[in-house]
Amino acid sequence: MKIIKKLSALIIAGTLLLGMPAFAYDTLYHTYSTTEALSPGVTLTTEQRMTSSGWFNINLITADLTNPAVKSTVLLPEFISEKAPLTKLAASEPNVVAAINGDFFDTQGQSTLGMVVKDGDYITSSIHDDRFYTYLQMNDGKSYIAKVSGEYTKLSNEAYSVDITYKNKPYLQYDRAIVYDRSWGNASIGNTNSESVLEMVVSDGHIVSIALDPPPQKIPENGFIVSAVGTMIPKIYANFKVGDAVTLENGAFLDHIDQAIGGGAKILTNGLPEADFSLNISGRHPRSALGFSKDNKTLYLVTVDGRHKNFTGMTQTELAYLMAEAGAYNAINLDGGGSSELVTRSVGSDSAEIANMPSDGTERRIHNGVGIINDTEVGQLDALVVEFESARIFAGTMLTPSILGIDKNLHSIPVNTSYAEYDVSGVDYKIQNGNIIPLEEGTMTVSVSIGSATGRAQIEVIGEPVRLSVYPETARLMPGEPLNIRLTGYDENGFSAPLTLSDVTLLQSGLNGALENAQYVVSEPGSGYIRFGLGDAEAFMAIGVGESQSMLYDFETALGHFVKYPETVTGSYALTNFAHSGESGGTLNYNFKNDSATRAAYVAFGDKGLALPENTTKLSLCVYGEYANGHWLRAKLTDAAGTVHTIDLAKSVDWTSWKQIEVNLSSDIDFKTLDRLYLVETDPSVRDTGVIVFDDLYAMTAAAPPENLSAMSASPFTFGITDKDGVDLKIDFEVDNQDDEETTPSNILETDFQALTNKNGPALYRNTVQFQTLDTSGGYMSRTAPENGWQSLFSLSPEEHITDVIIACTSSVNFKNDMDRQLFEDTLQRIRSDYDTRVLVLSPDSTGSIDQINGIWYVHYPEDTKTLFVDMNTDVPVVELK
Repeated sequence: MKIIKKLSALIIAGTLLLGMPAFAYDTLYHTYSTTEALSPGVTLTTEQRMTSSGWFNINLITADLTNPAVKSTVLLPEFISEKAPLTKLAASEPNVVAAINGDFFDTQGQSTLGMVVKDGDYITSSIHDDRFYTYLQMNDGKSYIAKVSGEYTKLSNEAYSVDITYKNKPYLQYDRAIVYDRSWGNASIGNTNSESVLEMVVSDGHIVSIALDPPPQKIPENGFIVSAVGTMIPKIYANFKVGDAVTLENGAFLDHIDQAIGGGAKILTNGLPEADFSLNISGRHPRSALGFSKDNKTLYLVTVDGRHKNFTGMTQTELAYLMAEAGAYNAINLDGGGSSELVTRSVGSDSAEIANMPSDGTERRIHNGVGIINDTEVGQLDALVVEFESARIFAGTMLTPSILGIDKNLHSIPVNTSYAEYDVSGVDYKIQNGNIIPLEEGTMTVSVSIGSATGRAQIEVIGEPVRLSVYPETARLMPGEPLNIRLTGYDENGFSAPLTLSDVTLLQSGLNGALENAQYVVSEPGSGYIRFGLGDAEAFMAIGVGESQSMLYDFETALGHFVKYPETVTGSYALTNFAHSGESGGTLNYNFKNDSATRAAYVAFGDKGLALPENTTKLSLCVYGEYANGHWLRAKLTDAAGTVHTIDLAKSVDWTSWKQIEVNLSSDIDFKTLDRLYLVETDPSVRDTGVIVFDDLYAMTAAAPPENLSAMSASPFTFGITDKDGVDLKIDFEVDNQDDEETTPSNILETDFQALTNKNGPALYRNTVQFQTLDTSGGYMSRTAPENGWQSLFSLSPEEHITDVIIACTSSVNFKNDMDRQLFEDTLQRIRSDYDTRVLVLSPDSTGSIDQINGIWYVHYPEDTKTLFVDMNTDVPVVELK
């Protein structure tokens, strides 16, 4: 009897664990979810949620603060005025198993906006802005999210006291006195400030010098420097002198804080989202948040990815609901956007790795973060973690498992794998040079022991490959540039597994390359191809080596105009007599002072953009950046399909004078035009004006690979001839429907299906074949039409007598993103395995092909097909076109 499993895909957001109101999206269709332990009391849950608003990628750290192995702490660079990637901050302390980015920061002032207390040590004050809240973890174990408006620090001698405005903040303006200690850096600000400054150096509790506008001075190891401006200068001159004994007195509440870090708005209060946010960062963006449970026993760290081809970000309100769903009672919004990041250290690993997908594509350098530490002693080897690089392997190929050691508290323990002993079961195998080679198909269990420590893992072994594919299919290289090649094999049922270059034979034509460290390297310019072969299976890769440079735009003739976002941004664009070469450069002026939302200033190159040469692989641009104030420099390009892409030219324009920058373009995209250059600022606290100048825009083009090579994954299956009187399905696209309208593949759903069968012939499908249509006529499957969209596919549950499922799509099967594609394929696999059926997917295409991938049959019939016959009564489905 078949095992029938219903896919729990239609989950309404209003059914959240806490009974919260629905998210801004209406429906949660499907969730991929995994949870793993990182250390005692600490887990990482990763979820991808398909919703009516798009896909969310969520990473959640849950830390049990009652577990003695769990300690939370603030992570900092060596000095609070510096920045570092979160992975480096996590590596600065031992046994950090998880860390999230922290406070908002001033990109120009090199400062956090909130206060910081680390392990009871008061590091820096807040900027006293009521929009920004602070997370406080007290010495008694209780946590709070509160506005910290003043830390009440006073500098005193026996006769006089003066209020200290900030600690370790760079804002020397408006009659302020600021104290700097070695948490700030090695030296004071001194005469580099924009206005006159008095500096008083204190060491071992005594004033050792008082000077007006000195150069930056070394901050004493056992002391501090007080910097004063405006009316504070005469006050200090009149009341303090060299030799005085002085003290710094902080507000009493600071003595009760163990950890503190700033953030943005408080988003969750007593289990309910805030109605109005003190800092409202509107729109969907990558987000980070921190929250804690009502009983203060559990800490939650969350990131939500966005600005990504697969994942949309969340609003602050959605983030608040998500935190409540996780279990938080109070929560704060941390810095987001490109700063949003979570790093984790998996069990057995020696270092933390990025767990989410930062929207910049790489890590931003940040001022602080929150870390979770495995606060136990490292013990003896207790167990092994055994892992494989893939879920499948071909019989006859070598398998080398990764072996990691851990102690009983999940600390990483080094192991000598030369002492590893293997016990393999499930399939016949052999050991060769320390590698396992399975000899037959099946599920292989590999148990490994080193001394008394053991571990095990399973892997699926499939039959020999009957066809190959290679990635990339075409490549453009520079001489000497290594090329990473990914080979995939497919067995007779279409199931895939990776192959190594050592598994196949290589034949070159027109090239003279070599393998170096599993990479392919060509030393001379040229054009040719490589054949990869294994038995009768083969695949081809086309390669062009070398490049040339051509001027795309020299900024000598008027082209381009100013565009702003949002309307509050002002600025201009024009050619001016300031150039890197020639007579002029393109000067973009901007004013970001009038708004705190994301702001951008563009130069748009007409309505059609700048046409890129064929095979453009790089862009080169000279940029004068002295007055660009560290903003983000990006460009917009359009590909052959009309899709607009955004690329980064520089994460921060932080240089002076001219600089030539180069950016590589993805070889997977056929870019046609460069449409815009622009500066963008996402930090709400940064409001400024400035100018940036462009010149000498070049396009680099790569040598073209040869064309007309054999298809990489050519299917061995073709359209055949069948007995038309006994087919399971006949679709006649020329038969009129009930409205007497011509039926075509694109309006198959509107057709009377009884009219699509032979008028006096068989029924729509036989008793053992189930037919299902999916509406893809809009380019993608609908998430809102239950009759023929995603909901229709999710709810498909063949009865026990059904042996074959035929799914007909109204147009080519397209997907909004990779996650949609993955869910589509996984759902078909679920139907195939849970109901023990064969699955066939029909869709029109510009050409025609039949293929089997991971056990699913895909039939792409030509769009001009008049009649389609399908016979499932064979091992390989027979499809005939007319």
